[in-house]
Amino acid sequence: MNTKMVKTKPKYLKIKEILKKEIKYNKTNILSEREVIHRFNISSITARRVLNELEEEGYIERKVGKGSIVIEKKLNEIGIIFYSFKEPSSFFIQQVIEGIEEKAEKSGYHLHLYTTRKKSIIETKNSIYHLINKNKLKGLIILSPLPENDIKFLKGNKVPFVVIANYYPDIDCSYVIYDYKGVTRKICERLYKEGARKIGIVISEKGEYGAQRSGDLIYDGYKEFVERKNIKEEIVIEIKDEGEPEEIYENISRADSMIIGNMEVSNKIINKGIGGNFILYTYKEVKYPKRVVFSFKEYGKVGFDIIKRLIEGDKKNIKIKLKPEIKGVI
Repeated sequence: MNTKMVKTKPKYLKIKEILKKEIKYNKTNILSEREVIHRFNISSITARRVLNELEEEGYIERKVGKGSIVIEKKLNEIGIIFYSFKEPSSFFIQQVIEGIEEKAEKSGYHLHLYTTRKKSIIETKNSIYHLINKNKLKGLIILSPLPENDIKFLKGNKVPFVVIANYYPDIDCSYVIYDYKGVTRKICERLYKEGARKIGIVISEKGEYGAQRSGDLIYDGYKEFVERKNIKEEIVIEIKDEGEPEEIYENISRADSMIIGNMEVSNKIINKGIGGNFILYTYKEVKYPKRVVFSFKEYGKVGFDIIKRLIEGDKKNIKIKLKPEIKGVI
């Protein structure tokens, strides 16, 4: 007769799990080694191991000289992740954070900023990695794309998070993003109705790490329109750096209308007073005949509302598409 060996958890692990649950639900405020020994009928070595591991995992904090273990009171801390303060879209980062802070301050949450410098969290095992493993953060707001493996790591650790201004088509997670695709397709349809047959787009660099950004979505909306109308020639300019948009000026004559989906290019067109049949995507309130205005602060406000709901127990992923303000086009 074959018998199977059933592996059971070591006693110290079972005790640790019990205490972690009590800490989580605020049923325990103070622990001592002696209390753990008597309560669970274990040796001082086992009790010490349990308490040492709880401390390493960020659940408790030793108070030297008091002979006790005090449960660490966690603040309502939310991490905000982005590439770098030096990236071209730093104004975007500033505006989004301003929107987040406006809501966070009223709700009693504290914000912490972390830069990845385009490196993987799990590969570098940086400070964010350790904070996540030690349950130091209530949730994360992601402003710059992370590699898909990092996103899967967050999901695997059941960390509440929301992605702002990006989304992952192959990963089910919470996000908020403007409806760049729908708006671009709608504008193209309107321009076509008004007689334009050569419509071009200028977009920001497309996303990486499996994430899609505004450039991808603007192009998707444009591509859908072009295929629907059976238009053979695409006029697409993807801006990958901060240089002067000379290529745009050279290609103006090729198009009846140009949708400027790169907001830095829109700024330069406004500042230099460059004429042309443009539809500008912008975050500024400017006097320009045809423009689509995107509020970065709104990203922050809505993103915070999402992360707050997830932290407070909302189990379903929350996906929101914002509508920009279209002026002078439709």
